[in-house]
Amino acid sequence: MKVSAFFIAFTLCTALQAQVTINSNNLPDAGDVLIQFNALLQGEPDIEDTGENFTWNYDGDIVNLTGTTTTTDCFNVDDTPFAFQFLFNNPFNPEHNSDYGIGVADFDLAGFVSVTDAYQYYQNRSDRFAITGFGASLNGIPTGAQSNPVDVIYELPMTYGDSHVSYSEANLEVPTLFAYRQEQTRESEVDGWGTLQILGASYDVIRVRAVLNGEDSIYVDQFSFGFNLPRPEIIEYKWISPLYKTPVLQITRSNGVNTSVLVADLPTSVVEEETNDLLIYPNPSSDAIRVNNVAYGTPYTIVNSSGQKVMSGTISNSEINVRTLPQGLYFLQINSGNTSTSTKLTIVR
Repeated sequence: MKVSAFFIAFTLCTALQAQVTINSNNLPDAGDVLIQFNALLQGEPDIEDTGENFTWNYDGDIVNLTGTTTTTDCFNVDDTPFAFQFLFNNPFNPEHNSDYGIGVADFDLAGFVSVTDAYQYYQNRSDRFAITGFGASLNGIPTGAQSNPVDVIYELPMTYGDSHVSYSEANLEVPTLFAYRQEQTRESEVDGWGTLQILGASYDVIRVRAVLNGEDSIYVDQFSFGFNLPRPEIIEYKWISPLYKTPVLQITRSNGVNTSVLVADLPTSVVEEETNDLLIYPNPSSDAIRVNNVAYGTPYTIVNSSGQKVMSGTISNSEINVRTLPQGLYFLQINSGNTSTSTKLTIVR
């Protein structure tokens, strides 16, 4: 009987140790460069399958990497436009004092408002990870909006069984021209813990499921009318490990369709096999790289994460000057005779 009790206690402790807790140190912060590989799902995996001590299988027969990446720069708030500093870099406003901002691609709102030079601001503190607001130039006029309340992505620390609902709204107004409003509700639940099997490796993870519903609205003073732009419901599934600052796997769905599948920059041959003989250093680099075991005059090509050629030439003195390349992930391809080899190259600024 004593042996049986000990065995039960040991088994329970082992199971508890496998559970994952995520805190602020496991999430993005200022200065991070987040690299995620774009992927497609093959077959029809049941994404809703989850639970305690669960095993999710997303190996190579299900996850098909496309060979492109999504790179996110977490800029220090000091390095974002000065017009937004008071809103998001203010220690006297702890609710909105932010840790970093990420750039958002330019876009138009219903043809009336051109949104450029946009940044979304994030807060990473011990009790929460949140979006605090955004700043942008609207039709060329810089303006910012704090979220009141903020959009809490995760309540921290986070572990299996946790859940929360976060409502956020933000208002931008350019007097005499127009007003723009964002509203969103986020319902999040840590609905599973266990092992994620992906691309030949296994990771202890928690699974976070979040449902997002929101609406944008615009009022144009010149025409004295406004309108609403409802957003389609979005469901995010994130498998999160303490080993990576991005989810190991993230699937986003809208209207029953996978709109995005992202995989962390895992230590696997994700784009094409790399040769053990092709060595470059320093890597990451910001200036010049040295290439070992490659003959003088050998042709090379550098492509970006979208597969576009950004540089080419021949090896001279075992060096390649990369000073002109923007920060991000690249692939160095060496072409020798009928063979082609490649390796990843990270540029930092």
